Amino acid sequence: MKNSHSSKTLLAILPISLFVIAFLGVAPVAFATKSANCSPTSCNLHDVSLDLGPLPGGVNACNGQPVATDLLVSNGNLQIHTSADGSHTTATIEGTFYFSQTNGVSYSGHGKEWFGTNVNKGGTFESTSTSNIDFTGTDGSVIHINAVTHLTVTPAGVVTANVDSFNCH
Repeated sequence: MKNSHSSKTLLAILPISLFVIAFLGVAPVAFATKSANCSPTSCNLHDVSLDLGPLPGGVNACNGQPVATDLLVSNGNLQIHTSADGSHTTATIEGTFYFSQTNGVSYSGHGKEWFGTNVNKGGTFESTSTSNIDFTGTDGSVIHINAVTHLTVTPAGVVTANVDSFNCH
């Protein structure tokens, strides 16, 4: 199964992205961790459990089946650096994903994500992420997801680069 439709990219990488948002502390997502070591500029987490509930849109982006539940258990590192020249944020996240579809098939798999953002002193914003996730279903089916996104926005709000690549096979 292969798909390169960009609107489905969000649904595929949403579990990781929501983890990142929760990791940054800006979303009310419930999670528990066995080990955390955080400072104002970095955070290292071990065995973070994140119950994301149903995905927005509610479907598996690879096969169109409705999704009932979604869980991420991961390890990650987040770094934030600021200076007079701007800021840089980067995170590397690796973990195990679980989700179940309403048709009774459940999936588990391993995934990795890297993302980075930069804002220079002039206000230009850049963000890039890569995601690779492999799932195996209780029915024996296998899903491989690879996604790359990049966005550059000028201080005037003009998008000068927008890459959204999603492959499901």
